[in-house]
Amino acid sequence: MRNNGDSSQKLNCPSCKSEMLINPVFTIRENTDELHALIKGNLNRFSCPSCHKDFLYDTPMVYRDDENQYVTYYHSSGTNETVSEALGFMDEIYGNMFANLSEKEKPVCRLTLCRKDLIEKIKLHQKRLDDRIIEYIKYQLFHHSRDLDPTQMDLLFDFGSSDNETLVFLAFMQTSGDILYSLDFPVKEYTELRKNFLGSRKLENEFSKLFRGYYVHVSTLLE
Repeated sequence: MRNNGDSSQKLNCPSCKSEMLINPVFTIRENTDELHALIKGNLNRFSCPSCHKDFLYDTPMVYRDDENQYVTYYHSSGTNETVSEALGFMDEIYGNMFANLSEKEKPVCRLTLCRKDLIEKIKLHQKRLDDRIIEYIKYQLFHHSRDLDPTQMDLLFDFGSSDNETLVFLAFMQTSGDILYSLDFPVKEYTELRKNFLGSRKLENEFSKLFRGYYVHVSTLLE
């Protein structure tokens, strides 16, 4: 993973194929313009100087909150690798980035495979919500809702509508991106789940085994 700075690179415009120079962002830090642009959907979006068409440049990125010891890596979908291959690559990145730190000093690390999941992980981290519990809640919603089909739909945490009493999740079609449902989950039940699953180090370790290491995603629970 390259750092930001002199990251200029040449590519051909996806529309007119003209060669152009871009400066993509690879590292996103807390409280920066780059993070704001990511949330708004503008990060690494460029306009071709020849045909003037805008396009999104999809590239691996890492979000770092060093103060709170948290890292999320986005392994861009353009690589077409399996989750297992992406996890192997994540091991390499994690080892290189934090080789000089002790185990206690190393941050919590997550792997994401699409930009929307990257944004969700960041917002959950900012709201101090445990993403393992959130993914388990998604599993319960899929399991108990007849209208939700995990083979065709995704669930995402709606950070704009959630508050201190209610966690809101949006169900949308994977192909079209159309939002179909809004589902509420009481914060008090989230708190109870957190207490039950993360009440001790032993219970937390057992609960974490439900997921695939850095890849904490509901799809693992649905397998």
